[in-house]
Amino acid sequence: MPYWLLITFAIVCWLFALQQIRMMLIYLGLIPHPLLPQGSHLAKIAFRSAINFTTYGFIIFLIPWPRLLTYFSGAIVCLTITDAIFSIFGFGVIGDLILNMSDFKSRVTYFISKIIIFGLITLLCFHFFGL
Repeated sequence: MPYWLLITFAIVCWLFALQQIRMMLIYLGLIPHPLLPQGSHLAKIAFRSAINFTTYGFIIFLIPWPRLLTYFSGAIVCLTITDAIFSIFGFGVIGDLILNMSDFKSRVTYFISKIIIFGLITLLCFHFFGL
């Protein structure tokens, strides 16, 4: 992949990270906005997205392009597993929202289905692009 295209992708990732930091500040109430709600769980999600996009911007330069998709999908599986472990008990990034589900069994089913779907995407990327 041409080097100018890698730089473009990295800059786009970093711009997304800046946008997520702005959204985090809005959700925390530090930047006033008349239409968007304030909420700590929304700020947590925006902060995690900002960290992810900043990291992706640097990883683009380190890993060859086709294998990059395998690593991204693997990272998403790891994030989903971490969120599942914490959110089932109400401590994760979206734990406040997940606790509103009816019971413990439905929360476990929800996260297991997410892990299976992202795991299959990772396996397909590994099969076609390698590690």
